[in-house]
Amino acid sequence: MVRGNHSTGALYMTLSNNPREIRFLREETILLTLIPGPFEPTLKGLNKVLLPFVLSMQRLYNGM
Repeated sequence: MVRGNHSTGALYMTLSNNPREIRFLREETILLTLIPGPFEPTLKGLNKVLLPFVLSMQRLYNGM
């Protein structure tokens, strides 16, 4: 059987203003996106995947 390299990634977020003792608990960690393989994305591709999250965070920051 021939096996090849495969890369799948995940982007997680934790809230830095949570108390230290709960900051990195599983239930306090948010999965933002999965990055499918089989290859790692280019910087341009990663920026495209993250754009909806960034826009949402900008709206939240501006009080929406």
